[in-house]
Amino acid sequence: MCAQQTTMKVYHLENDFLKMEVLNYGAIIKRLRLKINHIEDQDLVVGLKNPEDYINDAWFLGACLGPFSGRIQEDKILETPQATKASHGKAPHILLHGGDQTYAKQFWVLENICKGATPHICLSHTQRVNNKEDSNDNNGEVAEIKTFVTYSLVNSELRIKYHSIATLPQVFNLSNHSYFILDSATNLSEYELCIRANFYLETNAHLLPTGKLIPTPGSTYDFRKATQLAHTQLDTPFVLDKKYHGIERVASAYLKKSDILLEVFTDQEVIVCFTPKEFPGICFETQGFPDAPNHSNFKTISIDKNNPYTQETYYKFSMKTNPFNA
Repeated sequence: MCAQQTTMKVYHLENDFLKMEVLNYGAIIKRLRLKINHIEDQDLVVGLKNPEDYINDAWFLGACLGPFSGRIQEDKILETPQATKASHGKAPHILLHGGDQTYAKQFWVLENICKGATPHICLSHTQRVNNKEDSNDNNGEVAEIKTFVTYSLVNSELRIKYHSIATLPQVFNLSNHSYFILDSATNLSEYELCIRANFYLETNAHLLPTGKLIPTPGSTYDFRKATQLAHTQLDTPFVLDKKYHGIERVASAYLKKSDILLEVFTDQEVIVCFTPKEFPGICFETQGFPDAPNHSNFKTISIDKNNPYTQETYYKFSMKTNPFNA
């Protein structure tokens, strides 16, 4: 195992279909390109030019989100020395993507990297946390969570696999925060979006789920059939309509101008779609239920030494005319 890095490193992966750049900071996907011809490749994610720029990036571009992605009230998440310094008396106090200890702002360790026809890279991060609820039962023991993320290029697919273990029980919810693009346009209005979801989660003014599931049919968020985004802005958790617990195709984005199709496959139950107003890009954040510990009707993911966390999500790219009619 390599020693912990505290300086920025850029790692390169490439196969016959895709080129990729990964940072040891935040396990960030800095760049992903689709090989179209020998003249020009198409960028597939929004990224910054200089690796050091990610230190002050407020958008979590391409980062691994954890230990709990999305928004969650502070009293329900892992307690760290930094988190307890946050001001109290504000209702609610919300942590976004893990708060001060977010995995997106940590240096990760390079475990291994493999080149060749199906290249991959594995990075790890170890977090030490105080478990607020269990500290008395465990004599104040500090928990340790170790997370591995593996990025693989398999033909025209970017595959992401997570594996985490913890010495004490912890709530957990990982995701990736890449903003996908299919061309160089300044907006997403002509993108066609398809999401296999019969329900989405209602959120309040703080973008926290209320616990209520709203049917997508007839709503602004009905993307069960390919629908042009137009001017719709999304920051929406969708409950996926899955047939089983394995990896399934759950969402797609297609742009006729570039003729590029993105298909999302995952074993997770929720996908948060986010399209910022400030720049073009769409996040497909595959994960468990956001803010789950605060809602009895949401499944909460908990890990401990006997129950590791695993997740698999694939992003497949292809060039195909009228893909939804195939």
